[in-house]
Amino acid sequence: MKHIIVAREEGRFLSWAANDGVWGWADEIVVGYTNGAYEFKEQGHRISGEQSSFPALSRSRDGGESWQREEAASYNMAAEPIPAEAIDFTHPNLAIRCSANRLLVSYDRCRSWRGPYLFPDFGFSEQLNSAEHPQQHIAATIWDPSEDAPTPP
Repeated sequence: MKHIIVAREEGRFLSWAANDGVWGWADEIVVGYTNGAYEFKEQGHRISGEQSSFPALSRSRDGGESWQREEAASYNMAAEPIPAEAIDFTHPNLAIRCSANRLLVSYDRCRSWRGPYLFPDFGFSEQLNSAEHPQQHIAATIWDPSEDAPTPP
């Protein structure tokens, strides 16, 4: 195993790739992360709550040996319904980013994004919008399209 730094900037908190996404196509890898002001704290995440943070991307074209930072274009979170033409899951350059009840779609390896779209609740709106867990998780149901859609409990 080899550890490589994807991005570093003095005085900045660059982290949470697990929340922002990692995508790969052969030797090309894109890592999404949060870029915010660094603030030392004894406990918790060392990101300033006083200053704004924003999504960022780094890209490698050599299997992760070297990285270039990029702007995260069209990466906002104001949602709209999924378009009628749906999502092409067979597209060779597809990347999908999910966050809370929203998803973004890219067909050009994360260079631009469509959406965000409201993540469908598949008939589980009562469970997803419960008072105990408001928008703290995503539920997805995937089925064989040759079969009938599953019925919510």
